[in-house]
Amino acid sequence: WASPGGTNTPITIFADGYNPEAQALAALLQVPVIHHHNPSPKGSSTRVNSHIKFVLQQVFQRYSQADKVIILEDDLELAPDFIPYFHQTAPLLTSDLKLFCVNAYNYNAFNHTAFDPTRLYRVHGAPAYGWMVRKTVAREMVNNWVTGKGMDWDLWVRQVVMGERDILVPEVPRSKHRGGGGVHVTGIEQQQYYDQRPLNTLPNVTLDVHGAELHNYIKFHYSNIRTGHVVRFSKHPCEDLTIPRHQMNESYVVYIDQKDE
Repeated sequence: WASPGGTNTPITIFADGYNPEAQALAALLQVPVIHHHNPSPKGSSTRVNSHIKFVLQQVFQRYSQADKVIILEDDLELAPDFIPYFHQTAPLLTSDLKLFCVNAYNYNAFNHTAFDPTRLYRVHGAPAYGWMVRKTVAREMVNNWVTGKGMDWDLWVRQVVMGERDILVPEVPRSKHRGGGGVHVTGIEQQQYYDQRPLNTLPNVTLDVHGAELHNYIKFHYSNIRTGHVVRFSKHPCEDLTIPRHQMNESYVVYIDQKDE
């Protein structure tokens, strides 16, 4: 609600199982809550998979006029421009069928790699930590949902459903993972890994959406690759990292031969 446009954005809490705390919070905030009577074992990936599928099915039934929804987990810190970030990227998600969804998070963002809050990237990854999806794509995900046990829904989406489509992500994330006791993230991992991630602090950022359009994006990055300085490794990079440090506005290229994903 503190984010511009947030008060005009309907919010619904989807609780995994009956949760009296969620019920009390929803009453306090005066927002609806839907309890999912999830039969899967608690603390399992199967239960998480079941709940995400339930949310994707129910949210578009509840908001039948909506073309897009934003899926949030309850342990995220949000940037001050969280809602404007999605407002600005929504038209591109509508017009560009090569886009699968828009993430607020960027797995490759660290304090030494994320500087420009206006820049967007098209990546192959997974929906994560605050993501916007169109109704047609959500329906496609549900109709091709992960089967059996042993695989998380987001990895299934990446490997089976997404295909050659891209996910739009910000260079500087608009969400930050804060929970350290879930199914996938331990407290140690949270402290050593997720707590070190950057989060945009600027309230008014005009995104370079034009630069994220497919033709412009490919042209820009192909040019950078062609003119970039090729970095060659003589030793394993864990022993000798020959990538130049503290270079701004220069492109460096590393070629990697990888046989599989």
